[in-house]
Amino acid sequence: MPQDSQKFLINPPQFMKKDILEEYKKAIKAKYEEEKNGMYSSFLINPSRGQLKDLCWEIFKNNSDINDLKSFSIFLGFDFSPTALGGNKLNKVKDKFRPIETFFKGETDLAKIDAADMAAILVDFKQRPLSKYSRSYNDGKRTEDSKVKKKAHIELQNEPIEIIDDVIMPNYLIDSNNNLGHNHSSGFLIRKKWSVYFVLAIFIIGGIFMMSQQEEKDCMEWRGDHYEAVDCSSESFGIVNTKIPMDPQQFKLRKLKPLEAKRIHYSKRKPGIWYEKTNGDVEFFNGPGYHPENHEYLKVATDLIINKYTE
Repeated sequence: MPQDSQKFLINPPQFMKKDILEEYKKAIKAKYEEEKNGMYSSFLINPSRGQLKDLCWEIFKNNSDINDLKSFSIFLGFDFSPTALGGNKLNKVKDKFRPIETFFKGETDLAKIDAADMAAILVDFKQRPLSKYSRSYNDGKRTEDSKVKKKAHIELQNEPIEIIDDVIMPNYLIDSNNNLGHNHSSGFLIRKKWSVYFVLAIFIIGGIFMMSQQEEKDCMEWRGDHYEAVDCSSESFGIVNTKIPMDPQQFKLRKLKPLEAKRIHYSKRKPGIWYEKTNGDVEFFNGPGYHPENHEYLKVATDLIINKYTE
């Protein structure tokens, strides 16, 4: 296989980590088991690629959901249009439904995210696409973490207290002689009021730090040629919600102009430029990862690719 056609293998981005993606596919498969005896049972009970193609047509005839339409375009390579598809356009790509057919039959797994998102549409799995499922997954984890922190805070508040030199202290910091506890390893005994203030300052600083951590922007969104950190609950940059959980590795990705890509490529002895080719158009990036818009993994740019597409 030519070098320029080989995928560059990297760890999956955060929102596609194996546990989330596997849970997403399990949930889709469970929904399929429900739906194969439902309204579209004639398409799903013994699915073939042709039946799934026909089901796709039936669903999208009355589907105006922006995210679903985007998933359609990514999966099939063209935008949905009842007029354009009224003929043979969809029939020509029915083999693209083959991985979904074998997935529903339990013969294979789904390797691509775009196929998983299309499978979710065909069985009407509500938490689609994967980016939406991932946010729900991470929100659940944050809720659990918040419950643990809240429980620990309540337990600290319920500690018995005493007053030493007009300063309130929890009982667990005070010994039986009404002195602050001491460090047995060093033999140092804390007695002074300023030491009490120091301990309280540590608690206050720790609390401020925890609050600032909670206020950090924990999502990112592609803005033309780079990612920007955003709040997950904020409005999206465009019509389609493209926010994903923060991934420090993917966050560094930047799209390059052709001449800039060529200069960087020939200034490094090791691979320094990655690319993705879609419908004859080549886009260059400054590092490995996945394309921020179609989610295909980027490939290493060779001399042949650089020379051909940077003129």
